[in-house]
Amino acid sequence: MHPVRPEEKNTLVNFLLYKFPEIKNINDGSKNCELRPGIVQRLDKDTSGVMVVARNQSSFNEMKKLFQDRKVTKEYLAIVFGKLKSKKGVIEKSIARSQNYKKQIIAGPRTRTKIRPAVTEYEVLKEYADYSLVAARPKTGRTHQIRVHLSALGHPIVGDSKYKLKKFKTIGKANRQLLHAKKIRFSLLGKEYSFQVPLSQDFNLFLAGLTPTPISPKLNKK
Repeated sequence: MHPVRPEEKNTLVNFLLYKFPEIKNINDGSKNCELRPGIVQRLDKDTSGVMVVARNQSSFNEMKKLFQDRKVTKEYLAIVFGKLKSKKGVIEKSIARSQNYKKQIIAGPRTRTKIRPAVTEYEVLKEYADYSLVAARPKTGRTHQIRVHLSALGHPIVGDSKYKLKKFKTIGKANRQLLHAKKIRFSLLGKEYSFQVPLSQDFNLFLAGLTPTPISPKLNKK
């Protein structure tokens, strides 16, 4: 997404600075903000899809506030292992960093790192023999939120080595977590915006190799 050191190359920010040099000094003044100019929100490494970049400071400030006030609607698609018992529901599980800070975890009574509330709506769109295509709509913006929540539900995302579960012997035939930011909607300075990005090639290829099965009757339990 962006460099973690000034000399790092081959990130989205490097491309953006080449294409839109005017974003160079657009930031929020936080630590190391010069490494992520114009970046309003981030996607996890290896997550495909749509994201927002501001090209002037006023838009940047407004967009940051929209995200902080949870006035941005986001929808993701994910291919997960197995078939979910409840085909539609809400995952409300607080998230914290693990003690070694290498991943996020579902917070528990003994969690010592900072705990943040996290809410994700989900819906099963299609089912296959061993997988499900799920739409996820995060209501909060925690790091790795969708990945952690779906894994906590017992259905990790295919290709996600960080949040895989032992009951699934492999992470699936994918080179990355099959998570795609499909759509984003918001209202900025009195104007409505909606952006949508088609599925990436590897995501489509994985789906093409699966045979759909009828979705069993929906249960509305959380």
